[in-house]
Amino acid sequence: MAKKKSLFSELVQKRALDDRRFTTLNASRWSFGYQVFRAHIGKIIILNFLMLLSSALLIYLLIELYARIQLGLGSAPFSANLGFGYMPYTKLEGLESSTVLSASLIFCYWLPVAGILLGFGFSGGMYVMRNLLYLEEVKAVKDFFLGIKKNWQVVILTVLYTVILGVCIGGISYSNYYISLNGGSSIHTFAKVVCIIAIVLFTLMFLNGSVMMTTYKVKFFGLIKNSFLVSVILIPLHAFMLFIALIPVLICFLGQIFMTVGLVFMLAFGLSFFLLVWTNYSHWIYEKFLSGAEVNEPKKAPKTQEQKEQDKANKEQLKAQEKVASKIQLAVKPLEEGDPDVRSLPSIFTIEDIEAVENSKKAMQADSDSYAENLKKENPNLAKTQPEQKAENNKKYSKKK
Repeated sequence: MAKKKSLFSELVQKRALDDRRFTTLNASRWSFGYQVFRAHIGKIIILNFLMLLSSALLIYLLIELYARIQLGLGSAPFSANLGFGYMPYTKLEGLESSTVLSASLIFCYWLPVAGILLGFGFSGGMYVMRNLLYLEEVKAVKDFFLGIKKNWQVVILTVLYTVILGVCIGGISYSNYYISLNGGSSIHTFAKVVCIIAIVLFTLMFLNGSVMMTTYKVKFFGLIKNSFLVSVILIPLHAFMLFIALIPVLICFLGQIFMTVGLVFMLAFGLSFFLLVWTNYSHWIYEKFLSGAEVNEPKKAPKTQEQKEQDKANKEQLKAQEKVASKIQLAVKPLEEGDPDVRSLPSIFTIEDIEAVENSKKAMQADSDSYAENLKKENPNLAKTQPEQKAENNKKYSKKK
C-alpha cells in the first residue's frame, strides 16, 4: 500500500533536517527572528544597500510612471481653467484612462528588464538571509554574490514573474480604458477581475517559489505545483505576514513626519526586513509540513530463496551464541572447599600482608577465567566472532548446495 505523500514530499532539502540548527533553539519564531535581526543589524543594513542597488531600475520606473501620469493628467483639458481662454471639449470620456494606459504600457515594456536586476538581488539576498537563519557565519557582500552564482534560477523565476505582472497591469489598464468608454462590457470587467486575482496569486507563488529554490533542490514543475498549493491554502496567513513584512513601506503612507521615518527605515533596512520576515515565516511553514513527510528511500531488490535460507541460518546461529553467552555471563562458580579466597587485612598490617591479599585476588580471578574457558570449550562456536561464524555458515551452505 502506497504511503500518503505530504504537501512538500517532492522537495529534497539541500541539507539534513537535523542540521538546521535554529530548530533547536528554545524560542518562538518571533523571538528568533528578533534575535537574528538584533545580532546581525550591520549585515542586514549592508544587504539592504545591495538590494536597493538591484532594485534601482524598478524604483526609477515606478517614479517615472507616477510622473507621467501626473504630468498627463495635469495638462489634460478637464484640469484646466476653462474660464480663461480655453476652448471646452465636448467629449472627454476615456481621456484620463487613456493617459494612464499610455504610461502603464511604457512601464510594462521595461518591467522585465528591471526584473533581471531584481532577480540578482533576490537570489543573493535570500541566500544571505537563509544562512543568517541557519546561524552560519555570513559575510554579507561575499555571500550575496555567491548566492547569485548558486541560485541563478531565482533570476529566471523573477523575470517570468515580471513578464506576467506586466501583462496583468497592461490588461487592467486596457480594461479601465474600455470601461470608461460608455461603461464598457461585462467581458472587460471580468478581465479586470481575472488580472487582479492573477497578480495576487502569482506574487505569492513568486515569493514562496523563491524561498523554495533557495532552500531546496526541486524541479521546475514541482516548484510550480508546491508554490501554488502553499499560496492558495495559506492565503489568510500570507496576507498577515505580508502586512508585517511591509510595515516600513506602510509607514510612508501615514503622511507628514511618518513619511520621513518610513523612508529612513526603507533606506536603512526596509528590503532586508522584508526578506527576514518572509524567509523566517517560510521556514516555519516548511518545518511544519516537512515534520510529517515521508522519506523517499530507494527500493531494494527482493531477496532470492537462497539468500533467505542463508539469512535464516545466520540468525539461528547468532541466537545460539547469544543464549550461550548469557549463560556464561550469568554463570556463578559454586564455592567449594579448597577454592582460593580473598584474604582480609588485619588492623595492623605490613607489606607482606598487602602482597598476600593481592595474590589471593589474582588466584580467584584465574580460577574464574578457567571456569569460563571450560564453558567455551564445551561450546566451540561461541569463541568465534560473528563475521567468522557468518562466513563459515555461508561456506557450509555452498558445499551443501
